[in-house]
Amino acid sequence: MAAKKTTKKVKRKATVRKVSKKAVKKPAKKVVKKTTSLDVRKKVSEAKKKARMELKKARERLAKAEKEVLQLIEKNPKKSAAIAAGLGAALGAAIAAAVVSHKKKKLK
Repeated sequence: MAAKKTTKKVKRKATVRKVSKKAVKKPAKKVVKKTTSLDVRKKVSEAKKKARMELKKARERLAKAEKEVLQLIEKNPKKSAAIAAGLGAALGAAIAAAVVSHKKKKLK
């Protein structure tokens, strides 16, 4: 008789679990969705703030570098002209090579 009592208790627990899962499942999904969307919004806004700060820092560094380059050009105009001519020639040669290479590929 002791065995029969334990099986009844197990059945009762199983039915309680099924009912509680059904009763809680839908509201729990809504809570998870709301929480998730709020978390995502917070993370996105934090990422935007960080990106703005990094962009501001990058602009400041670029402005500083620009000032340094302009000062260097003013101090050494001949040297800077030679560097500019060399860079222009190298860039022109690279573009010409790319155009020729592209034309050869089209002809094949």
